[in-house]
Parts: sequence; C-alpha cells; structure tokens
Amino acid sequence: IIDVSNPENPEKVGSFSTYGCACDVLVEGTTAYITDGDNGLVMFDVSNPSNPSLLNELDLGGWIYGMYYREGKLYLANLDNGLVVVDVSKSGKPEIIGRMPNMGFVNSLFIDGGLAYLANWSKGLSVYDLSNPKDPKPLGRLENGYSWSVRVSNGYAYLVDDSSGLVVVDVSDPEKPSIVSNLELSSWISNLYLSEGKVYLAGEESGLHIVDVSDPENPRKIGSLEVGGSVGGIYVDGKTAYLASGEAGLVIVDVSDPSSPREIGRLSEIGYPVDVIVRDGRAYVANRDSGLVIVDVSDPSSPSFLGEVEAFSAVFSVDLKGDYAYITDEEYGLLIVDVSDPTSPVVVSGIDTPFGWAYKVQVVDDYAYVANWADGFYVVDVSDPKSPKMVKDVFWRGEFRAVAGGK
Repeated sequence: IIDVSNPENPEKVGSFSTYGCACDVLVEGTTAYITDGDNGLVMFDVSNPSNPSLLNELDLGGWIYGMYYREGKLYLANLDNGLVVVDVSKSGKPEIIGRMPNMGFVNSLFIDGGLAYLANWSKGLSVYDLSNPKDPKPLGRLENGYSWSVRVSNGYAYLVDDSSGLVVVDVSDPEKPSIVSNLELSSWISNLYLSEGKVYLAGEESGLHIVDVSDPENPRKIGSLEVGGSVGGIYVDGKTAYLASGEAGLVIVDVSDPSSPREIGRLSEIGYPVDVIVRDGRAYVANRDSGLVIVDVSDPSSPSFLGEVEAFSAVFSVDLKGDYAYITDEEYGLLIVDVSDPTSPVVVSGIDTPFGWAYKVQVVDDYAYVANWADGFYVVDVSDPKSPKMVKDVFWRGEFRAVAGGK
C-alpha cells in the first residue's frame, strides 16, 4: 500500500503477502479485493493501511486474473473456467452466485443434419442445434484433450486430438456425446477428412495417415506417406487425395490402395498452403501467406497454376459454393471471392468477425459458419454473396483475463 498524497514523493506504508500470484486489486470502502491467481479471491481490511489484515479467502477453481465491482458483486475473470460472479455485500462472507463457463477456442466446425459440431480445443467437442441458424442452441458437450478438427458421419464424430490422436465419438444422441474408441498416434495431427469408411489425417510433421474406421469401435491405421511438408488440409476426391502441405506446396496422392499411398503430382512455390477443396478439375487452395490460389488439377500428375487473389492477412480455410469461394482472413474475417473466371478471381465482398481470428469456414445452404479461433463462431447470411449479413454470433472469449463494467 503506497501513500500518494504527495505525488512527487510516494511512500510505502504497508503490505501483506498472499499465497498465490496477485494479479489485480480493487478497493471498496475499507476492503481490498485481490485476485490471487490459483489461490482465488483474497479480501483484506485496509482501514489501517499500515497494518492490513486478512478477512477471507475464496477458492474459485482455476486461475483468477481480472475483476470488476458493481453494487455488492464482484465479476471475476477465471482464466480456466470463465466468468464467476461473487456476492460480497455481506462483510467478510463472499458467496459464489453465478458462473458463465469458458467454452474454449474453436479450431474447427462441421455442419451435418442441422447440427454444428465444434472442435473446442481444450474443451473437446461441443454440439449446437442449427434448426434456426439465426439462433443456435447448445445441445451437448464432451471434454477430451485438445481437439483440432472434426468430421461427422452416420452418428459418429471423428476428432483429432493433441493428446489422444484420433477420437471416435457416438453422437447419435447429440445431447450426450460419448467416446467409443481412440487411436493413439505418435505425431501431432491437425486436420482430417472422412471418405468411404476411411479417415485421412494431416500430420503437421509426418505427412498423410490413413485409418480404416469401417468399424468405428476399432479404428486401425492402414497406411501413411511422408511428403516433406507440414500437412494442414486434406481433400479426397474418389481415389485421389490433395494435401495442402505448407512449405512443400500442393501434393497430390493416389490412394486407390490405401495401404500404400503414392505421390503422383506436386505444385511447389505457391506460398504456404494450409487448406484445399477440389471441384471440377480445379483445386482452391488457402494460402496462409497471401490469399486464395486456384490450380488446374484436371491432370493430377501435372498440376498447374491458374490464378490467385490476395487477402488482407493470413488465410487458413476455404469452402466453395457455386461461383464463389469463401475464405477466412485471420484479421479481417470472411472474404467472398468470385471464381467464375479461375484465371482472375476477384474479392466481391467480406464481413468483419470483430474478435479473435477467423479460422475455419463451412457454407451450408444460404449460411456461412465461421469458427473464430478465440471467440466462438459466427453465422453469416450469404444468400447474396455480394452483400453478406451477420445474423448471429455465438460468442465467448477463449480465455477470460479481464472484466469491464457498463450496460
């Protein structure tokens, strides 16, 4: 405690040690409230500044960071578990009266049968009802490891997980998802593609892995291929897999024999590909370094550059509907590109996703669903691609570090 009555000569008048890591302090009347890291909330009587005395401590679970006071209540930012509301109107007797959980980072999402499945990073899998896209409703959650990507088919969700490899989840009851199996892998997997009973896994440092999931309860790895780059995105068209392989470029693989995949084509020096989708002999590549690149893959053994368009910052994802490509621009949000002339694609519109990073996008019917890496997901009406409209943000902060007051 510092006496600043003379601003030119501040003087320390008192102190008191806490057991945690003091992150924030707030004083109301003669009570000082301290957020004390993993020690929770600590309250001191500072009526005598030279001799502050401990009033109470409250364990809130997780790491307590910032706070805000209003009308006898403290609103505390819990780095691990969201927002916690504590009633401190009764002197020395704090009481938890409310919580808003931290839902975690959204790394990826997949829309299937009117439901949104979110790879929720440290919070696992979250399921939302999209029967009214303008008002998504949470249905169920499953906490497991660190989820990066998700695909769904025939009542099963397939997750790639930092700690557990491939995780298979029964989502036949979306309100009660449950793990049925997992396949541990020795390398970090960041993405996946599901096709005809097989999961194709993108290894950040280990290339392509192919897993047979014809029996979801007993997945088994059947093939792999090193490609010399960090595979970030995969698209499978029939017996051909297209790998967005970072520094290695776009790598094209024959997977007609999944136990022995083989490279048949490659296009290097197109930036740093991280995602890809293929339609009608053309590959639309999300280039992290610059924007969207379009590649002629009508002859997979000899891919060739067609056109590109620059974005404002890093691009991580691409989806396609009709003559328009939808790309996520890390800092700006969603960009919509007219690709009717693949040699001269043009950005025709965009919409800002104001918090976090626009990370993944999927377009279903008239809506684009954008996973915003640190802040939930957005629903955008793209019925008119030249005039997109934000219709809903399902919003949370990835980590709660501070709280501010107001209306």
